[in-house]
Amino acid sequence: MRAKATLPAFGKREELFGRQGARIDPTARRRRAPAVRVSTPLQSHADHATSILVASVDAIRRTLGDSITVDAVELACAKTYQRTADRERYLAARMLLRHALTQKVGGRVSPMDWKYVEGPYGKPMMAAGLPALEFSISHSGGYVAVGVSTKAPIGIDIECIDTDERMGVIYDVLTEVERHRLLQSPADQQWARFIRIWTAKEACSKALGLGLSLDFQRMEVQFDPIRVRLLDRPISATNFEVAATTVARDGRSYSLSVARIVDNGL
Repeated sequence: MRAKATLPAFGKREELFGRQGARIDPTARRRRAPAVRVSTPLQSHADHATSILVASVDAIRRTLGDSITVDAVELACAKTYQRTADRERYLAARMLLRHALTQKVGGRVSPMDWKYVEGPYGKPMMAAGLPALEFSISHSGGYVAVGVSTKAPIGIDIECIDTDERMGVIYDVLTEVERHRLLQSPADQQWARFIRIWTAKEACSKALGLGLSLDFQRMEVQFDPIRVRLLDRPISATNFEVAATTVARDGRSYSLSVARIVDNGL
């Protein structure tokens, strides 16, 4: 076993999935840490465990670059990116995923032994013969987020809120209720609130393995506590368990959402 590197820990354990689905802001505790590591049992389902790792591309390369490499398939995929920054971000994400998977199984599988297959909508899945872990990857700017679950399908999405290339709100991905609530929010909060809605929907769609093929107007996000439901199901049905937080790094804020499927019936 070569890779025993540990990314810089972010304070103590942060509970992303509480019984009430409460949102947290871990940045208020220690803002100078170079990376974020969250590892906590899902309290509402004691037999499940989810680990969340968030780190900068630079931190990943610096901490894991000497111990974890990628396979030939990933290397070939990286070469399809024209921009150097995109290639480095992709490779860093794959390195962090391999590290997280090995960490989740207590080192029983080497980082280089993980193999993936592609699902019907492009979501990577664990190859046969390996521990049945569920995982998801996202990245924005110079940061990568990885989620790993021992059983439940998981989706993760991270988006920079303070981007210099801020686009307008994409109203076509919002339900009528979400549009109304967004427009009722103070003007200076609407972009961050939209990104929170977007990341929550993206995380849920990834957990389902559907990516952007799922019509986001079929999902509706509610806050306090945060909940996401599919509109073609009864209101009482719970489809997802969702947690969200804001991560502040390098003078920018990132919206992070993690979703786990509770009932995967569509």
